[in-house]
This record gives sequence, C-alpha cells and structure tokens, in this order.
Amino acid sequence: MNEPREPLHQPPNPDHLRRVPPTSPDCAQVRGWLRDFADQDLEPEHTVELEEHVHRCRVCAVELARAEHETLRLRSAFRSLAGSPGVDAGVLPEGFAARVVERLVLDETSLVSKERLRQAAAAAAAMQTFETKAPVRRLRVQPLTLLAAALLLLVGLGFGRELVEAFSDAPTGVARLVVVDARDAFEFDRRLVAGDGLGANQSMRVGSGGGARVDWHDPSAKTQPAATLLMQGKGEMRLEAGQPLLVDGVVEITAHRAVSIPMADGSNINLGVGRYEIAVAVSDDLSADPGQWSGNDPIAWMPRDLQISIEVKDGAAATIERSTAGQTLVSKGEIGVYRGSGDVTVTSVVGPIAADKPASREPVPTPVALPTPKLFGHLRDRSGAAVAGAEVLLAFGAAGTSQHRVGQSIYDGSFTIESPASVDSGYVVAMGLAVAQPHLAVIAPEAHPVVRLGIHAQFQAPLVFEASQPVLGFLNDDAGNPVAGAQVLPCVVDEWFGTVLPLGGQRTVSAANGAFRVERLPARLPVHQALLLLVLRDGFDSVAVQVPVRSVATASQPPLMVTMHGLHHVLLHMLPGDTGIEVLEELPGCAPGSGYWPRPTSTDSEGRAMVLVGSQRLWVRIEDAAVVRELVLDELSPNMRYRPATGPALPIGSVFRETLGVAGVKAQLVSSWRHQRFVPPLAMDNPRLLRVGGEFGAAVAHAQVFGVLDTGPRNAANVRFFGLTSNAGLLTLPDLLPGEDVLVLGVDGASAFVNDESLSSPLVPVTLTAPGRVLVSESVRNAVGSDWLALRFQRSSDSLPGLAPEAIRFASQASSFEVAGLPAGDYRVTIGSLVFSVSVAPGGFVVLE
Repeated sequence: MNEPREPLHQPPNPDHLRRVPPTSPDCAQVRGWLRDFADQDLEPEHTVELEEHVHRCRVCAVELARAEHETLRLRSAFRSLAGSPGVDAGVLPEGFAARVVERLVLDETSLVSKERLRQAAAAAAAMQTFETKAPVRRLRVQPLTLLAAALLLLVGLGFGRELVEAFSDAPTGVARLVVVDARDAFEFDRRLVAGDGLGANQSMRVGSGGGARVDWHDPSAKTQPAATLLMQGKGEMRLEAGQPLLVDGVVEITAHRAVSIPMADGSNINLGVGRYEIAVAVSDDLSADPGQWSGNDPIAWMPRDLQISIEVKDGAAATIERSTAGQTLVSKGEIGVYRGSGDVTVTSVVGPIAADKPASREPVPTPVALPTPKLFGHLRDRSGAAVAGAEVLLAFGAAGTSQHRVGQSIYDGSFTIESPASVDSGYVVAMGLAVAQPHLAVIAPEAHPVVRLGIHAQFQAPLVFEASQPVLGFLNDDAGNPVAGAQVLPCVVDEWFGTVLPLGGQRTVSAANGAFRVERLPARLPVHQALLLLVLRDGFDSVAVQVPVRSVATASQPPLMVTMHGLHHVLLHMLPGDTGIEVLEELPGCAPGSGYWPRPTSTDSEGRAMVLVGSQRLWVRIEDAAVVRELVLDELSPNMRYRPATGPALPIGSVFRETLGVAGVKAQLVSSWRHQRFVPPLAMDNPRLLRVGGEFGAAVAHAQVFGVLDTGPRNAANVRFFGLTSNAGLLTLPDLLPGEDVLVLGVDGASAFVNDESLSSPLVPVTLTAPGRVLVSESVRNAVGSDWLALRFQRSSDSLPGLAPEAIRFASQASSFEVAGLPAGDYRVTIGSLVFSVSVAPGGFVVLE
C-alpha cells in the first residue's frame, strides 16, 4: 500500500510576482499558498485563511484563478500522455514521474514543448528496461498527481509559459483575457505586457497611440481561446461575466467559434467563426439620452449613449441582439450601425469583399490641417503637490453639442484634452480618481469654471484631491452573528434633486467576521449632497447608513455597527391565479423610484402567493408586463397580508427611474447626478438673461442654474444644468420647456426657486436666500446619549414642484455640534428616536432643544 504523500509546498511563479507584487504581508503569505491550493495540497487551516483573503482581495483572487488555470491545463496535458509509447494512464511504473521530470530538466529545458514532454515520457519509460525487474505497482492517481506537482515546480522555475502555451487546446475553466502583445496598455495603474492576464471585472485601457492583442478564454470546456481581439488606438474593454465587454474604441475580433460579445449599452453582438470589426463611440448628439453607464469603476461611470458599428469582414454573419429592438442580421461585406433603441442601418461595403484587403471607397480630398482645440487643467493635493497618473472624466459643451472625454495627468499634474471644437459652455463638469494614490479621495462630479484662451480653454483653478478617511464597520444579523458576503455600496445622494450616484469602484464586501472597510470616499461634496452606504445581501433586508464626508476633520466617528434583519414571509392575495409575478421592493435611503430589489414568485390557482420581503414599500408586476401596482397592507387581516392597491395599473416608467444591476446581488439602482443633463449654449431667437444677486444686491458669480420639470417618476424632478453665472452674476437662459422652473444654487448653499410664470421677461432678477444654521443643545445630546449625531431634516413648509429637499447632516465635537448650510424653511428633524420641529430663518441661527 502506498504511503500518504506530503504536500510539496510549491513556490509561487516568480514571473507573476515581478509583474504583480504583493501589496501586504497577508498577500505575500497567500500568494505562497496559491499553487498548493490549486493542487489540493494546502492544509485545512491555511485553506480557510486563503478563501477568506481572496474573498476580499481582488488581486489575489485573480492570481488564484491564474494558478487554477495552469493546473487545469497541465492535468489535460497529462491525460494526453496516455497515448505516449510505454505509458499507460492506469498502470505506471514506479518512479516514472521522477524520471519524466529528470529528463525534462536534463534535456534542454529552455523550451518545454508538447513534443518535448512526449519525448521525455517515452525516454523515462524506456529507462525501465535497464532497471532490475521487480513487480509492477499499480498506481491509479498518485503518479499523475506527483507529476503534476513536479511540473508545477518547473512552471515556478520559469518554464510555465512555454508549457502552458504547448497545450493551448486544453479547457481553461476560468474566464480571462491573456495579453499576447501590448503597447501603451494598462489595467488600473499596471502597464500590461505579453503574458499578463485580466480577470473578472478588470479593465484594459489603451492609449491613443497604443494597441493590444488579447486572447479571450471563456469558462467553457471548448477549444480555447474562444477569440482573439485586437484593439489599436484609444479604447477600453472589460471582462464581465466571463465575456469581454466593449466600452469604447475599435476592436478587430477573430472568432474561433460562435461567441457573444456584450456592449456597454446593454446590447449583444453574436458572432460565428470569422473576422469582424466593432467600433464603439460615445455619441455627441445633444438630444441623446445620457442615461447609460459604462461600468463599476467610478471614473468610468459616465453617461454612455453609444454609437456602435459591426462590420463582417470574413466568415459567418453576425447578429445584433437588443432587448428593445429584437435581432438584426449583418452578413459578410455589410456594416450594421445603431444607437440606443433606434433602428439598425445595414449597408454594403463599397467594392469587392476580401478577407485580406480593405474595401475600396471613393477618394476623399485631404482636408486642410487646422489647429485642434484643447482643454488644459492641473491636479493638486491639499498641500499643493502635483497628482500624477490620475484620471479625470470631463463633460462640456463645444459647438452646441455635448462632449465627453477622459484624460490622464502627467508627472507635473497637468492634463490636456483635445476637442473637435472649442469649449463654449464656460464650465466643465469633472470628476476624478487618483489611480496611484489610494489615500486620496474620489472627486465627485462638479461644474468648474474655465477661461477661454483663443480656441483653447483652461480650468480657472486646479482640481484638488483631498485625503480620505476610510469607513470601518461590522455587519451582524438579528442574533448577533456576523454577516459575510454583503455588498457595501457607497452612493452620493443629492438633497435637492434626489439623484443617486453609486461609486461602484469603492464597493466592498464584508469579510467572514462581518467586517468591512470602504476607502477613497469623497472628502468633500458639492453643496446639498451627502454620502450614503447601501448594504445589500440576498436573504436580508436592505440597510441604508448615512456617513459624513471623509475629510480628516469630519470623519472621526467610531466603527459602524450595522444590524441586518432577516426577511419575513407575507401573503399576497387578490392576484391572477397560476401566474408568474415579480414583487419589487424599494431600496431604503434613496428618493422614491431610485431602486428596487426584484423578488420573483408565482401565484396558486386562487391568486395567492407567499413571498419573502423586507420592510420597504412593495410593488407587483404581473409576468413581464410594463405596468405595476402598489401592494398595500390588508387592514382587515390579522396577519401580514397584502393586496394590490385599487385603481388603474401604472406604467413602470412612472414609478421607477431607469436602473442598472448592482454587482453581486439582484438589486437594481439608478445612476445619476445633478449635472448629468447639461445644455451647451445655443443660438436663440428670444434670449432671456438671468441676473443673480445676494440679499444686498451684490452680483453672485459661479452660481449654478438648473431647469426643473416635475415630469419624473411620481412627479420627481427631471433636471437640466444650464451653467454658471458670470462674474457679473449673469447667465443667458436657453429656451425653456413648457412648465420648466429654475433653481439657482450658490457656492455657499444659498438658493432661489423661480417658477415658470416669472421667467417671461427678457431680464429675470433673482435674489439668493442665505442658508441658516442649527445648534444641537447639550440637553439633546444627553438625551440621545451620544457625542456623534446624525440628523435628518425633512422640509415641511412650502412645496416646490418636483423637489422634495431632505438633508442628512452630522454634528460632533469637530463641528461644535453645529449644522450649517440649511436652506431657509420649516423642518421636521429626526435624531434617533427623537423628533423636533424647527424653523430656519435666512442666514439665521436656531438652537435645537
């Protein structure tokens, strides 16, 4: 009987360590265990520790996938040895594995090819004839396993890449993009080179002068790679749900079998075996709806009204598949172009179609070279030092159209963006991420004034990154047990307009002990905006936790202790019988209609259904209908029983805004911010001038002006950003829509609301009302029993069409327990279980007691 085999404790691949070094001692320890884990040799206690670590560390999770990928390929290679001379997969001579390794090492191991492996196996088997004859020991698994472990050691010594390439037809089991060649291509702040891999939710960005060729290995057991993708020039792709999602740029795809390529606008392009070219570009059409988002990285979360084209250069036809417009076939020699939910335009390529030749087209006169308009800016930290390698996402008006660009700062913190026309909006909406400096916070979207320099423009002041304090906390259930695997998603919530901007790149997952840590959160927000943590997990009620901005002065609260309550059963009745339904439960902490958790079920023959829900407002959708009804508690029943509300069903678009899925859970959430729809200057027949002043008549510069319509779901605000007032307090209004009101916000939180009836004259004077302050008295602090207070201000005075201002403010010793920046009005104030009523006067001061 064979003796138990001891673990080999294989070292990590040094080439991988050089390319992706460990970022902490824990990472270094785990990286040393990855190969043992993949070969099922790791001790149980270390296995538990590794699984917990890769659950919260994306870098080590990708490296684990790489190790498992190599193991799968090697095991497939060993199975192919069954046909080698002298080798029987079920009956191997004793010492066979050791001799194979010896032959590999001695026989020119600078290249370990598939043929070399077969030769070594044959040579090792031949050596058996020179040994003393002995009874053959029948080994079933252990020699192959030992051989796998030994060859993995060779991979660690540098032979892995040749050996893995030798068996490229083996099943991978792990979806990934493998870089074949790259120039000026990056994943986050890591420059990509040949041999690098991209795992789940990792993005590859290529510079305007660069290019990258990658092999896509999908998780199936079919021939790999599934396709080869070539991106030349500026572009981006991301591996999402095992598929290369195209975000921007031009990509040539050589598909080796039938595959589906998703686009960032939610459509899919199904390909057969052949060669294709897909171009993805952001539309510059002003009338386009900018509601689409491109991903989880906060710098990539920007409106994406995409124009997509697919050209079938050779091979099988392609199919464009969209949920809003069905399927469209594009055959060889044709180009299909579409945008949003519009029709697909399919045209033939002019001239003969050949796989190796570009299609001939009519000659185009060479245009006269003209200077290219540019936008200049600088990035600084709070000390004034340059922030290099940061990414900025910019939106502005140029020649009457909306432009969206992404730039990267160089060594001195400067960045330059080229534009097809000069910036004419007088402002640029910008957000930023300091890629290489994780202690600096995300810059939330804000409108910044620019100065025109001929055809060029420059930011009036540098964009400033500030240090950010992390949010620490623990999640427990009702019984006090830790909740692992919950998604903690930070969001920026607008107090005036109710918009919700999820910061997907800052999302984290709770550990096995329920702990979570959220970093890079904004250290400063534009006026009347707040931070919110949404805590989401299957099987639990959703939780909304308000937190202060993460500057050093304001973010000193203790670790958050969050209790997640389990779901409870409720009975639904008075529904159609034997029908599939979907219960939509709203998410907490956000404006109504901002998000929901879908809970599908079906009714019995009597129209009843039992469903698990949380504590939020409920709606029901019958099958896949485009209408919903609210579910109301049946007061006549002693139990938790709900029925549909009386009255007509409502279109789902009148109840919920357009949403996107939240990674890791089934919840749906909007993605929006106050400057999402902006109006560049346009020629107008009857322009109206807005003149904004303070209480004493002085002009107010850089006040932000918005158009507001109460046409959103449940009469919520649909907002357009008109721009910033000049140094003289002036702004020319664009043509207003019927019933559109105007809201003006000053940089200090002052505000003014002008209804549409007051906007008919050529000159509209507006006076901003200064915000007020509230001081929390010591008696209230003692009653609450805490030195760190969260206050919810709900406006109870005059109604503003489309607006429902609700403010979350924080009071602590750092702020002398004072809350500032509150618009004047009457409020209902909630602190824990205490409720107060206060009236805030313009520029006034009131004590809460």
